[in-house]
Amino acid sequence: MEYTPLLFKDTSSFLARPHGTVASSYVSLMCSMLGAGVLALPSTVASATVVPSVVLLILNAALTGLSFLCLALVADATDAYSYEAMGRLLCTRVELWCLRLVTLLPLFGGAVLYMVIAADMVAPVLPLSRASITLVFVVCLFPLCLPDTLHALRYSSAMVVACVLYVVLVLVGHAVDKPWPAPAHDVTLVGLASVLPIQTLSFCCHFNFVRAYGELRCKSSITHIAAYALASGLVLYTIASIAGYVCLGGAPPADILDGFPLADVSISGVKAALAMCMWCKTPLVFQPFREVVELWYMRPKIEHLRLPYRVLLILGFLLGAGAAAVAATDLSHVMAWVGASAGLVVSFIVPGVFLKKALDQGFLPMVQWHLHLARAMILIGTSLLALALWSFL
Repeated sequence: MEYTPLLFKDTSSFLARPHGTVASSYVSLMCSMLGAGVLALPSTVASATVVPSVVLLILNAALTGLSFLCLALVADATDAYSYEAMGRLLCTRVELWCLRLVTLLPLFGGAVLYMVIAADMVAPVLPLSRASITLVFVVCLFPLCLPDTLHALRYSSAMVVACVLYVVLVLVGHAVDKPWPAPAHDVTLVGLASVLPIQTLSFCCHFNFVRAYGELRCKSSITHIAAYALASGLVLYTIASIAGYVCLGGAPPADILDGFPLADVSISGVKAALAMCMWCKTPLVFQPFREVVELWYMRPKIEHLRLPYRVLLILGFLLGAGAAAVAATDLSHVMAWVGASAGLVVSFIVPGVFLKKALDQGFLPMVQWHLHLARAMILIGTSLLALALWSFL
C-alpha cells in the first residue's frame, strides 16, 4: 500500500517513511521523559534519604537503557516500531490482550497525571472551577493530538525541555542559600520500595522510544540519542530532587510547589512553565494510545472513516482523562498507582519478554548474552513490581 499521511500500515505503525532527525528524536524522548517527575521526585528523597534515592535514580536510568537495547534489537529483527506491532508478531491472542491492557493503562494514566498538574498550576490564578480548567485544557489540546508522528511535534517537544530547564534552575536558585536538612528518618526497605514506581515512571518513555527509532532516517544514531536523553534526564532529575529536598527543609510535599508561598513570583513562573509543559506532553501519550486502538480496530475497508473515528477517539480520550483528573488530585498517588500497576511492567518486563520471544521464534539468532539480557530484564522487572506493590500494603 502506498504511504500517505492518511493511511497506515496494519503490520507496523504509522512510520512507513522515516523522516526523523537526531534533534527531533532527542527532544521527543526528552519530552516524553521529563515533566511530572520534577515535582514528585523531591518527596522520594525524603522517603529514601539522599544517597539511596540518587543511587536508585542511577539504577533506574541504567535499567531503562538496557530495556531500550531490548526494544531496539527486536525492532531491528521484526521491522515493527510499536508495542502493538511487536505484540502482533510475537504474542498469542491472550498475551496480546494483556499487552494492550498494560500499554493503554500507563498512557491513559499519564494523560490524567498531566491534567492534574496543569489544573494545579493554573487554579490559583484563574477564577474557574477545577472541572472548567480541565475542560479548557482539553479544548486547547485537541489540535495537538491530530498529527501522526513525533517529528511533527518537535517544536512543542523542545518547549517542554526549555520549560523543565527553567523549573530546575528556579529550584536550584531557591536551594542555594538554604542549609542542608537533617534526615527525618533512617533508611527503610518500605521507604526504598515506595520510591520505585515514581522513579520508574519518571524515566518511562519506552513507547515513544520505539516510535522515534522507527522515524529515524539513520537508525545507527539511536544509541547516541538514547544515551544523551537518559544522561540528560538523570542529571536534571538528580538536581531537581536534591534542590527541591533542600529548599523545603527536608520535608517536601508530594507536589513540591505546594510548599512555596503563593506570592513568590518565580514560583508563579514555574507554574506557568509546567502548565505549558503538560499541554505539550499530553499529545505524546495520546499518539501511542491512538496507534494501539487504531491498529486494533481499524481495517482497510473502513479507511474512509478514519478521520471522524480519530476525532471521536481524541474527544473520548481527552474527556475521559479530564474526568479522572478532576477526581484524582494527589500527584504522588497518581504517579505511584500508574508506576506500580503498569509502569514497571512496560518499562522492564515487556521489553525482556519481547526479546525472549524474538529469540525463541527465530527472529534473532540465539546469542547467549541476548538470552541472558532478556531473562534478567524479566526477573528484575518482576522483582521490582513485587517490591513496589508490597510497599503499598
